Amino acid sequence: MTCKEFIVQYALGCMSDDELKDIVYRCKDERILDILSKDKNLIIRCLVARKTTSKEILDRLSKDEDFNVRWYISENENVPIKILSYLSKR
Repeated sequence: MTCKEFIVQYALGCMSDDELKDIVYRCKDERILDILSKDKNLIIRCLVARKTTSKEILDRLSKDEDFNVRWYISENENVPIKILSYLSKR
């Protein structure tokens, strides 16, 4: 699935949570992970937090209201020290 195809399918709400989880696991496109990092589903945001290499996405998710999302960021080996420091103060 291309990024454009994903955007259309996602916007139409045609994808189940299981399909979205599968996309996160297989995805190498940070544009798709960026979109999914804003998903209403907590589990999807957690999976993105653990997988993404984007500092911008990690920074945004570090401010997520749910503790679990922030916890998954701490398990991401790509998280910058600045974000880890921010998380340690929350």
